Amino acid sequence: MVKGREMIKTFEGLKDLIVENYSEECPQCNGAGECEVDYDMPHGFGRDVGFIDTRIEECDMCNGSGEVSNHE
Repeated sequence: MVKGREMIKTFEGLKDLIVENYSEECPQCNGAGECEVDYDMPHGFGRDVGFIDTRIEECDMCNGSGEVSNHE
């Protein structure tokens, strides 16, 4: 039984090592997982001028995780 637990700890340590070496902070959101996105709001019947609105959305490069893999 002790060997099984030691193997699990070894595999968890190996997994952590792989994740550390093969992932880095997302360059688009700087690790936050969210980005500010601009939207054009055109003029219409209720508004005489158009403007640019911004929204916070999930980063499309890292899918909100804040990390991207650096291996190919």
